[in-house]
Amino acid sequence: MIRFPSLCLLIFVFASHATAATVQKYSDSMSLGAGFIYVNNKQLDMNSAIDDANNIGAGVPNLGHAWEFYAQWTTLIQYSNLTLILRPSYFEQSAHNGSILYKLSGTTIFPIVRMHVTDLPGMNLFIQGGVGYGELRGEIDISNKTLNFSGNGLGVLAGVGADTCVSDRHCFNLELNVRNLSIPRNTSTGGNCVNSGDIPGITRCYVDSEVERNYSDLKTNMSGTQMLLGYFYRY
Repeated sequence: MIRFPSLCLLIFVFASHATAATVQKYSDSMSLGAGFIYVNNKQLDMNSAIDDANNIGAGVPNLGHAWEFYAQWTTLIQYSNLTLILRPSYFEQSAHNGSILYKLSGTTIFPIVRMHVTDLPGMNLFIQGGVGYGELRGEIDISNKTLNFSGNGLGVLAGVGADTCVSDRHCFNLELNVRNLSIPRNTSTGGNCVNSGDIPGITRCYVDSEVERNYSDLKTNMSGTQMLLGYFYRY
């Protein structure tokens, strides 16, 4: 079975060779785009809580990778090799076994500055970085006990990538980024979890309180290595 990163690479290589001769440069153009992101993400506190639940037979896998869908608006700064990007995204990851569910979902928005470093035949290489904001919501449902919570934080992103066009307007981009976006505290927003131990591994959970695991703040994040494949339209 072809894995997602390999599929991204195959699509991108095919596109870059399909109509390289039709690539047209715009010194002051804008573009709109969208695409998918595979995130290699680890949730240490949530996974520790899952492990506690598994000790009593929950049988839930740990939270590993996440998926994002993004949209973006891009403008090229005239007479320079810099691009300004505004990129909002929707983030989601979950693990479940039957009616038992551990889920995280949320949104991010990142302004990004991109520097185009070299042009190859049919392909443009770049480096980029940005500072942004993320908000994450969590849901735990186990043994007729539920907990909803949320948190937010600031983060940074840096990466490399390339774009190629199959006509003078229709283009694809491939990126490899690293994002650091930690959420050190989460607040309970709902559910019927009230007491320590209602949900395995969770020691504080009543509504409007800070959620705790083993009497310390439950930490979540939207960090990780990102593999991005997207499409954009130049205008």
